Amino acid sequence: MNQLNMNAIDKIVSFIRNLFRSIWVFFPGILFLALVFMCFGSLSQGQDLIVLSSEHRWNFGVFIAALCFFALITWFGARKVSEIKKEKNPAYIPEKWFKHIPRFIGYSAFTVMIIAYAKSPLFNHRFKPTLLQTLIYIGIAAFSVIWYIVCVTYTQKKFKFIEFNTKFWVYTAAFAIVTIILCLSFTFFPALIFFELVLAQLGFLVLVITRRSVIENKAKHNTADKVLRFIFRLLILFAIIVYVRCLFCIEAAVKVTAFPFVFLAFCVFITAGYWLSYYSVKKALNIHIIILGIVFLFGLWTERHNVFLPTKEKVNFSQRATLEKYFTKWLKAKSADINMYDTINKYPVYFVLSDGGASRSGYWVASVMSRLQDESEGKFGKHLFCLSGASGGSVGNAAFYMLLREMNKQPVLKKDSLYLKRAKGFLKSDFLTYTLSRMLCHDFFIQLSPLSSCHDRARALTESIEGAPDDSVFLKNKLAAPFSQLMINDNDPDVNFPILCINTTRMQDGKPAVISNINISKNKKDFNERIDVLGILQKEKDMKLSTAVVLGASFPYVSPAGRIDQDIPNAQKDSVRENYFVDGGYVDNSGAGVVHEMILQLNDILLNTKDPVLQALKNKIQFTVIHITNGVEGDILAKKVNPFINDLAAPLKTLVGTFSIQTTVNDSRLKNYLDKNKGVYKNINLYRDDTLEHFSMNWVISEATLRRMDKRLYQSDTLNKLAEKVNSLKN
Repeated sequence: MNQLNMNAIDKIVSFIRNLFRSIWVFFPGILFLALVFMCFGSLSQGQDLIVLSSEHRWNFGVFIAALCFFALITWFGARKVSEIKKEKNPAYIPEKWFKHIPRFIGYSAFTVMIIAYAKSPLFNHRFKPTLLQTLIYIGIAAFSVIWYIVCVTYTQKKFKFIEFNTKFWVYTAAFAIVTIILCLSFTFFPALIFFELVLAQLGFLVLVITRRSVIENKAKHNTADKVLRFIFRLLILFAIIVYVRCLFCIEAAVKVTAFPFVFLAFCVFITAGYWLSYYSVKKALNIHIIILGIVFLFGLWTERHNVFLPTKEKVNFSQRATLEKYFTKWLKAKSADINMYDTINKYPVYFVLSDGGASRSGYWVASVMSRLQDESEGKFGKHLFCLSGASGGSVGNAAFYMLLREMNKQPVLKKDSLYLKRAKGFLKSDFLTYTLSRMLCHDFFIQLSPLSSCHDRARALTESIEGAPDDSVFLKNKLAAPFSQLMINDNDPDVNFPILCINTTRMQDGKPAVISNINISKNKKDFNERIDVLGILQKEKDMKLSTAVVLGASFPYVSPAGRIDQDIPNAQKDSVRENYFVDGGYVDNSGAGVVHEMILQLNDILLNTKDPVLQALKNKIQFTVIHITNGVEGDILAKKVNPFINDLAAPLKTLVGTFSIQTTVNDSRLKNYLDKNKGVYKNINLYRDDTLEHFSMNWVISEATLRRMDKRLYQSDTLNKLAEKVNSLKN
């Protein structure tokens, strides 16, 4: 009995040892399988990309081609590493492991996508699966192992090589018909995707097993095998063309969409990973460490993430108007309107705070303000004093701001809803795929270059915000406007448009910064020493609005910290300070901090003014903060922390936890101040308090999610009441 127990233990130990060794040898393929599952089976952003792909006719064809290519590359790379490892160390793992692990890795690519599709909103409207659903997904994964054994056993008995017979043509016809149906009308027959993936999985196994039979038997390649080899080469050519085309062309990237593109990019990375593994084994040298050393060495003198700043002429950002000068002229310009109100029924002065959240935030923010502008027939814009936000909220603010500028001379009619239509048309655009193409190609391979480059993924996101929308979209290229044209001039402040504050953060010390069309540096103490980004630009440099919003949305890993050099006065010649700026949400994800500082200054101006016009108006205005949010509210459910994690990573977990709490504190501080000083605070949230639904946060959003957001635009009680209030304004 003891002998039997020892044998069982030895087998278990041997299995675990072989498993860990296999993971090490075939790590690139296993890693990217895990990444695929994380991206599309776990993250809500990836699941929404699956839905987005299903909404584009013929996009499924690109996806299935990319997935098949991904599976074949994963298998082929693993097989080559298996061969060289077996040659160098035949006893490293058993023979059958060398043979089957590469096949199973490629086979599992289809299993992962079956689970990802099952978890997606196409078949499951719960963002967090129930226990039963989780067990079903685990069951699919477990059954795939049994299914693999059955399929391999059957294929090895029935298929010695591929030939053009009845079985081949029936399979090909079935696969082609299902593919065409899904390409033309995915939403009508979504369940066919599972049949398609199983068909592709079976075809993959037949292909790789029969190829092994041909090689082992040293048989000549028949016509069918030659045709399939030719098709595989065409697939490689197709993948390379699409991959490179997306890198250089925004329109091509938008047509491909992010979902299939990620698979193409992963194919390239897997190829690189297996190539390094192959030669590391062959030369008995860890090439990975050498590559990492080279990348680090080149980084000592290169820069990959300089912010693109065009040159400007005859404009100095120090000539921007101060807050006091703008506010004084703003009140005087509206004095006739304000005098129609009294000390009880006051003239509302609107400050908009816009939380970050990529396109989800931008779409929601711009939609809310556009609805208020349309339904009030322009009254909202006349009362709007300041727009402040971070990340995607700044994109929404910038879009609405440019609508105000571009449509300034046009009458605003409720029946036309032009603001809302134009805002939605712009913010439903795909800002993601072109950015990913730069991230998953240029930014990866440029690390091996000893030369600097400025064409990083942040630059691509900037170009996407400008040029990704269709030509028919009103705001296409409008956000390319430079701040030298948008700044409020000190000599003659233009009060037709609001103050714009785009919040960002200096990476090196976490210091808050702001990009604004007014002069922040002249009131530096009142703004708590915030960095005025336009104020530190070198004299000949300008900044586009699109660049500014991306700088305020530089959240890893999609957009890196952007570098801006600052001349240091009274220092040695050519001395500069290298500032790196990241997402404003690290410190203040709503922009509440700068607005609070602004309102404090405005109240101080009104309290101490000697101007008779301002004295007559100061008791007739009321500061109203409209906070447009897009996240689930309420206290977090604090849970138990593993003691090992507590001992090892308590500081890291604390730092991660403080990311959102600083915003919460800023928001609460502003809200409490308004409550004590007769101000008004309105919170308009995308989420209902009683909802379980989830809205994906990404730089592109599916039509299905956008439709749900559009419904919320008219379901929010706070927004409906505010719309009535704005519509009832006298002017």
